[in-house]
Amino acid sequence: MYFDFRTEVLLFMRIWLIFATLVGVPIVLVSLRRAMAGDSDAWMGVGIPVALIAWGFVLPKIGNFFGVSERDYLSRFVEQALGSGNRDRRAYRKDVAIVFAVVGELNGPADAETVVG
Repeated sequence: MYFDFRTEVLLFMRIWLIFATLVGVPIVLVSLRRAMAGDSDAWMGVGIPVALIAWGFVLPKIGNFFGVSERDYLSRFVEQALGSGNRDRRAYRKDVAIVFAVVGELNGPADAETVVG
């Protein structure tokens, strides 16, 4: 759909979470052992990797939360701008696909075909 995450963003988030997990888990384990032994500075080694991994899950949720109103606004705007009430549905869907392709929200020609078809 138009308002989904771009493929590049999804790929980056997967790489981010894998990297943060592979690097962060050993750091957390070592730091946790040191913190339990009484080293007060070791708690940073526990908190920061956990926060980086959590941020990878929380950031998309924050984006969806703030983007819901924009999705409704943009949908209404496109419908009004194209005058969808006076045209047949197929021509309207084709115009919507062209508008979003120009804006750069589609992932390529295959998406435009699915919207038009």
